Amino acid sequence: MSRSSFVSLKFFLLVISLSISCEKNSSKWPTAGWPESTPAAQGMDLAKLSSMDEEFASGKHGYIDGMLVIRNGHVVYSKKYDQDYEAPFRNTNTEPGQYNYYDPAWHPYYKETQLHSMQSISKSVTSAIV
Repeated sequence: MSRSSFVSLKFFLLVISLSISCEKNSSKWPTAGWPESTPAAQGMDLAKLSSMDEEFASGKHGYIDGMLVIRNGHVVYSKKYDQDYEAPFRNTNTEPGQYNYYDPAWHPYYKETQLHSMQSISKSVTSAIV
């Protein structure tokens, strides 16, 4: 057997073994939704999550629209908070519009859909990762 044939055979066997191992360890992603679990089953403290939920619901930390906690590939806590985004701007003389953040039809939700504007969060997350 020539050297190039031997190298080709080794490469072929490596590719086959990797594909077999990938099939055995294939993850359950992507799916149509996230599996749900309890905080306790995923090693989390429900009391701490509930305490944070109460703070968000009370408005202590400003306008927070939702809290989603995913651990080990399972949704363990999910809450949404209704906010009155018109209230802060009722007494301003600013014209509503898509570019000035004073129009609740555009910010934070786009035209009353579930599409949330990102503003500077992308830059913040990227800088934290880098």
